[in-house]
Amino acid sequence: MKIKTVRAARVEKALNQIMAELGPQAIVVSARRVLPAPAWQVWHQPLVELVAVLPEGRTSSHLSPDPSSERGGEVLVPGGANAWSLASSPQLSGQRARGAGLDVAEKPADYAALRRELIRSLAQAAAPSTPRRDWAVHHLRRLLAQGLDAHLARRAVMAAWMEASCAEGQAGEEVLEERLTAQLHRLVRAQPPLPTAHALQPVALVGPPGAGKSTALARLALRLRGAGLRVALIAIDGGEKPSRTTDTAASPEQLQRMLAEIRAADPAQAILVDTPGCAPDDSAGLRQLAGFLGGLNVQLVLNAAAPMEALSAAALAFAPLRPAGLIWTHLDQAHGVGPVFNIAHATGLPLTYLASGPRSLTDFGPAQPALLVGRLLSSKLS
Repeated sequence: MKIKTVRAARVEKALNQIMAELGPQAIVVSARRVLPAPAWQVWHQPLVELVAVLPEGRTSSHLSPDPSSERGGEVLVPGGANAWSLASSPQLSGQRARGAGLDVAEKPADYAALRRELIRSLAQAAAPSTPRRDWAVHHLRRLLAQGLDAHLARRAVMAAWMEASCAEGQAGEEVLEERLTAQLHRLVRAQPPLPTAHALQPVALVGPPGAGKSTALARLALRLRGAGLRVALIAIDGGEKPSRTTDTAASPEQLQRMLAEIRAADPAQAILVDTPGCAPDDSAGLRQLAGFLGGLNVQLVLNAAAPMEALSAAALAFAPLRPAGLIWTHLDQAHGVGPVFNIAHATGLPLTYLASGPRSLTDFGPAQPALLVGRLLSSKLS
């Protein structure tokens, strides 16, 4: 049996270190806050101390999981008298775009079965029931109902529960809610509104067909004009013109000439570039599109109502175009906002704008992670 004691400033860092050294089969048997120095040195912040064990017969090899394996590793965390499990579940298989450093999970073969197993194993391990365990089961189900990746949901609930367990005294549901909200906030980040945050760098919107790219560009133009900016619109040949006054560029050279002319005439003018929709499997179209985008602030537009596997494929396909942010559309039609968190976490890209309805101004605006986290936690369970 291997035993490992880890101290870190935050629970997530301690858990990550245990996972790195012992693997996902490790069992956390103790969690507490400790002082890193004598008590009189009051300027030192308390640390989280976790003690984990890897029982005999369990493997610590986890860096290269077998994607064909039907079962992944267990993650056990402290609870009740000794230890309890937040689930034993299949790991989601993933694809990696090596050049872009992108890791996006695919939809598992049977997500409903994964969810049932996750909840069943947690409920069984939690007997006899305690308020904290009931809270963990309930919120795990909420996150899964919103479509959040099972690994992310389990990790967020586990870290929130353990932070509360390390706190002095008995934390109530209000404290647990605050810890979980903070964990979910760490999965997404927002970028300041465009294009003023980028010194009027031309912004190009890219995405698969049906993402709502041209509509998002038109709405973004309205917002910028409402903020007092002058806006020029350009469409790359093959794309849908946002308006009748939009100029069209048939080649990368022509686009660069048009950009230079606009800058020369009015350096303070914002420039938005619409692009033709490219299917994730259209490699030729994506390569052609990449030739137009040099020097542009590329924003990837995705439809929040699309299936998770389609979103994963789009994120992987457009990664070589080096998008700087994500614009999400059709949030009002999405079953849940979990995929927004999944893609944002997998790509590491910030959210820039969100579209949540048909109204051009009131339903389209800068991304606010707090609203997304609130919706993620507000799902009703049948």
